[in-house]
Amino acid sequence: MPQFLFASALEEGKGSFLSRLHPTTMLIALGSMVVIIFSTLNFLALVGLLGLLFILVLLDGMPRQPTFAVLLVVIPLCIFITLIQALTDQKEIIARLNLFGFGIQVSLEGIFLGLSITLRVVLMALIMTVFFTVVHPVKLTRALYELGMPFKFAYTFVLALRFLPLVLDELATINNAQKSRGYDIDRVNPAVKVLKMFPLAIPLILSALKRANTIALAMDLKAFNAYPKRTFFISLQKGSADTAVRTVSVLAMAFFVIATCWGIL
Repeated sequence: MPQFLFASALEEGKGSFLSRLHPTTMLIALGSMVVIIFSTLNFLALVGLLGLLFILVLLDGMPRQPTFAVLLVVIPLCIFITLIQALTDQKEIIARLNLFGFGIQVSLEGIFLGLSITLRVVLMALIMTVFFTVVHPVKLTRALYELGMPFKFAYTFVLALRFLPLVLDELATINNAQKSRGYDIDRVNPAVKVLKMFPLAIPLILSALKRANTIALAMDLKAFNAYPKRTFFISLQKGSADTAVRTVSVLAMAFFVIATCWGIL
């Protein structure tokens, strides 16, 4: 999870087109993209979607390095998925290898299937990163509240998403502290790495509980949810751009679903 999640007003991308859209518009666009991604396994279609997403990020002026840093996390998983599919699929065998007495077959169809699945993973990671980068947490909370979600649940949902990168930052700090004491789990056998995680997990859990208790006390002191009707400092307005983005998102989703059902994609 990138550290810039829910950056204040998208400090590096302030004034971008996506950051000015209504949070509900971004939710519709996000939902449409999720449906599109899972509606097809067509390799070329997924590559096209990935290219459009890259162009959108570059043209919108979003911070490139932290946005694309999420790829470093999912690429090892993508390689593993592609390898498994290539070795287990039995169609269109392009190579046969003998490794330590075991016959291994490499399937071309399995490679493309694995690449298609990994493209889904990459696309999901990127669109979630883009969404949480451009949508301000306060605006998202108000948008969920306007959609009918009780404020305490809307606020808790956004707070939980904001809490996750803080926990990851704390884990990195604890890991560096243990390394400075000579306890480096990065150089141990993967089989025993799980057991070596306990000196990191225990202080992380204690720190998370302490942070959660502090947040709870602060919310109580500020009389959180004391009044049934909420007021907000910011206002949300929908413009012509929101209408255009919603229309394009829904039409694109409908096109991909229909094309997949008819066997075009």
